[in-house]
Amino acid sequence: MNNTKNALLSKKSLLLFALTFFYWAAVYPYVPIVSAYAKSLNATPTMIGLIGGAYGLTMILLRLPLGMLSDKLDRRKVFIVGGVICGLAAALVVLLVPSPLSLLICRALCGAHASTWVPYTVLYAREYPPEDSGRAMTVLMTVYSASQLVSMLAGGLLADTYGYLAPFLMAGVGAVCFLALSPFLKEAAPCVQKGSDDVQVPLKAILTRRLILLTLTGIVFFYVKYATAFTFTPLIAQKLGASDAALGYLNTLYCFFGIIGSAVSYKLMKALGTRAVLAGSLVIVGVFSGFVVPFVTSLGILYVTLAISGFCTFLLDSLLVGLVILGVDETRKSTVMGFYQALYGLGILFGPVISGAIIDLSGMTAAYMTAGGLAAACAVVIALALPGESRVQTQCTRTHKTS
Repeated sequence: MNNTKNALLSKKSLLLFALTFFYWAAVYPYVPIVSAYAKSLNATPTMIGLIGGAYGLTMILLRLPLGMLSDKLDRRKVFIVGGVICGLAAALVVLLVPSPLSLLICRALCGAHASTWVPYTVLYAREYPPEDSGRAMTVLMTVYSASQLVSMLAGGLLADTYGYLAPFLMAGVGAVCFLALSPFLKEAAPCVQKGSDDVQVPLKAILTRRLILLTLTGIVFFYVKYATAFTFTPLIAQKLGASDAALGYLNTLYCFFGIIGSAVSYKLMKALGTRAVLAGSLVIVGVFSGFVVPFVTSLGILYVTLAISGFCTFLLDSLLVGLVILGVDETRKSTVMGFYQALYGLGILFGPVISGAIIDLSGMTAAYMTAGGLAAACAVVIALALPGESRVQTQCTRTHKTS
């Protein structure tokens, strides 16, 4: 316990926390206003959905290959730096040529940036012993949530004061700050694998029922998150009279309670059990993100719904990132994380795209009901089918003994 605390306060950990903050500050300042900005440029709901979904499309295409390649080369830093350069390019393309098309390209580049979160999380996890990976990942996800909170609050305020392009400029500054600090990050030398000159992990070697169910959970809750809070809920807020600054406040509140959710996720899992926390959080997200929001009649109530759904959404995110690599051999972690993060990109892609199409055909309420229904259905599947904690613990012990 004390060794973990000391490791979390080491100079390298503090550098990683600073890099994590700027890593996400390179893409999140404009998240609260992307949909509103696209609408101001006369984009249709379908186009707004495509802009939101482009982020997920590039993640689907890149995350798994990047995870497998970084495992094969046993190198992470080069991919991470390349991702942040994509984040910088995303901000620049909108600053130079503002249009719905440039917003689409921007979000696609943001997906390339986010794809390098796979090697980033593995590089970070290597700093701690396997038995403390859950606690260490909780700390990382708390910093990740804090970066989102600060970035979106500042982005909303900047947009309200200086116009829609100001958050993109802030994002570019965040990317430059990361790149300035990156030379100080030293990566461990590649591991030498005994008995093999070329370690490759076939997909069938990592697929378990547990990983598939956890990935399904990730797909569903990211579908709900990007179909609602990060794409179309800001448009509902505008109809209720929200200014650009208020859009930033909404997302800030979402992330503030998300930070709390991330911080307590590990303790809640230990106290209540994995299945109970995952299934319960999915139900709450479905109710407050899907079923309630379309019928909200005031900004105050919308704030409350976002606070509750933000708490559970970030709690889910924090837990899943740790659970998918729990007990996984070191040589397979990037591949497993890449599989998980690539497939949850399906939720990020189809959440906004399908919701945009449903809104065009049947209206906002139908889109939100669909999202809420998916979350509720996934909760039932997890409650009934996810392996129990004792079985998972046994699998983890066997993995460590044979590695």
